[in-house]
Amino acid sequence: MSNNETVGSVKKGFRKHLVKIFVITSVISIFAVIGVNFVYSRDGEIPEEISKSIITEVTEIPSQTTTEEKTETTTIETTEVTTEQTQDEQPKAVKPQVTHDYVASPGAISWDGAVLTRRAGSIQGPSGKETYYNLPMNGVIRNMRNRGFSEAEYPYWVRDDGCKMLGDYIMVAAALNIRPYGTIVETSRGLGIVADTGSFASSNQYQLDLAVSW
Repeated sequence: MSNNETVGSVKKGFRKHLVKIFVITSVISIFAVIGVNFVYSRDGEIPEEISKSIITEVTEIPSQTTTEEKTETTTIETTEVTTEQTQDEQPKAVKPQVTHDYVASPGAISWDGAVLTRRAGSIQGPSGKETYYNLPMNGVIRNMRNRGFSEAEYPYWVRDDGCKMLGDYIMVAAALNIRPYGTIVETSRGLGIVADTGSFASSNQYQLDLAVSW
């Protein structure tokens, strides 16, 4: 076979392929036009089924975002409320209630006579002669604790008027043979409790010496 015949044969084969490609492309184009016409109506609107599908897909994303935002907001609000409730529920510091804070006398008893003061020094009270002393009370308090006067029921404290108290009572010194430890006696400044004694008891067994901070 000559060169001319070979070239001619190649050209014929190439033309056949071009024709096939052209036919296939034309068929695809026709089907594409038909498909577009089928999908879209004459006035250019998308068919209802396709429109609903597209709208659903478009609106789902914002809806999810809104739900997430609402959930986060609700969580934050709930956390804030819970925190406030927790803070409210937390126990508050309560100032101890003192049940024995009555003011100086007569107050606790019916006494219309003179009241012992630093200036007066000595008076005649409801239970006899009254004087006062100001000394450390550690040993006295320890002695009373050993005798069963507990700190819970008989706490030591100093009243506003300077009287040294054991529970509800002013600590007083007295003659123990007449008024033993723990005896409750009336004084010009209220009820007292015998917690101490002194040398005065040998000369006046009815004298009371009130413990004060003057």
